[in-house]
Amino acid sequence: LHAAGKRVRVLEAGGREYSDRSQEIYRGEVRGDDYHALDVPRLRYLGGTSNHWAGRCRPLDAVDFEPREGIDGTGWPITKRDLDPYAEAAARILEIPGGVSDTELSHGMRRLAFQWGDPPVLFGKKYGPAFESATEPALCLEANLTGLETEQGRVRAAHVRDFDGNIARAQAGIFVLACGAIENSRLLLHFNAEAGGRLIPEAAALGRYWMEHPDSQIGHAVLADAADAPTTEPRFLGPSEIVLRESGMLNCNINVYPGPSQGGWARTLAADLACSAPRLGDWAYARLGRDLTCDADVRMVWEQAPHRDNRITLSDSERDHFGIPRTVLHLSGTQQDRRTVRAAALHYGEWLARTGGGRLLLREWLRAEDAPEFPDDWLMSQYHHMGGTRMSARAGDGVVDGNLKVWGQGNLYVAGSSVFPTGGHANPTYTIVQLSLRLADHLSRWL
Repeated sequence: LHAAGKRVRVLEAGGREYSDRSQEIYRGEVRGDDYHALDVPRLRYLGGTSNHWAGRCRPLDAVDFEPREGIDGTGWPITKRDLDPYAEAAARILEIPGGVSDTELSHGMRRLAFQWGDPPVLFGKKYGPAFESATEPALCLEANLTGLETEQGRVRAAHVRDFDGNIARAQAGIFVLACGAIENSRLLLHFNAEAGGRLIPEAAALGRYWMEHPDSQIGHAVLADAADAPTTEPRFLGPSEIVLRESGMLNCNINVYPGPSQGGWARTLAADLACSAPRLGDWAYARLGRDLTCDADVRMVWEQAPHRDNRITLSDSERDHFGIPRTVLHLSGTQQDRRTVRAAALHYGEWLARTGGGRLLLREWLRAEDAPEFPDDWLMSQYHHMGGTRMSARAGDGVVDGNLKVWGQGNLYVAGSSVFPTGGHANPTYTIVQLSLRLADHLSRWL
């Protein structure tokens, strides 16, 4: 926006470096399944959570934007084609090559392509010098947002405070809230209550449909071809987009890691198979001396079903340093999540068997179709926070429209993964950058 000749001011709640008093604002409560303390996954200083980002990048798939039969809450008001024009620019910002595509395999499987920034881009470090060397865009540190004035469907000013009690009132033609997929919801819920519902008149979806990328071990695999075995890095596989459309499962990636025993477990399994399934035992023993050189640990990361009861609410009893109610995160896995993991795991196991590539032994919790419980470690999440201010085609179904403008406000926008209606399985940062570039394009034309 600055390069396009617009005057920009960034109100950063934290400082240039980490501080306990800023990080403490992120404390909150989790209800439902076990999850991290809310001040652990996020960082509250210049550059935000990119300060501990590992750098893995991948765009969303085309199917991630589509409504999927039998899965409520799916479908974006934009398509992958709307973000594709920003792919090259996003790759330059993230300092990755870009342009890598998946490899289609047989029987509805694909090898998934990820790219890593080396080293990962830390946004505070990368863009900090631009703020230091220019009068615009202006950077205001420790400018904690404490209120939004709204009048006749427009935000007139933002109220900010520092930790020493100094206050300021910032006026602008356009306001963009970009505080992450927990804080965007928390602040808007509080400001809307303070404004008597005038900030977001149709707020039924505000804070709701919050999502993560759960992670769980799904079993062990014996691989018949050493060329397919991972070495030091995992192999990433997943169902093809056609399978995802036809099966009703959510998106996922299957991570095949080197096993701890490097063959010892394979010999044990072969012996077990010889007793219980002689034909499979013969298959395994025939390969033990030649190709059957690796056993693999198989994990899965999957797209969590968008569910309105997974949500952000405000604490009734605790407030932060600035008097804003603390976050309460309600988060529980659904049977749709479990069906996805089981269906994808069975699909991978069948693919191994059909191609002669190996065999998969599922963990016990996935073997029975009607097993009700997840394992204790099912939600070892990726720190990928999404949803809460979801994008929608009409007011009431979400919080922002296809251009990320808040429904009912003429000049308030939201940026970040809080606008995702669904999460796909890809790390969200690449898509966040694409959406930010598209938003900047839109605002440049509008201003």
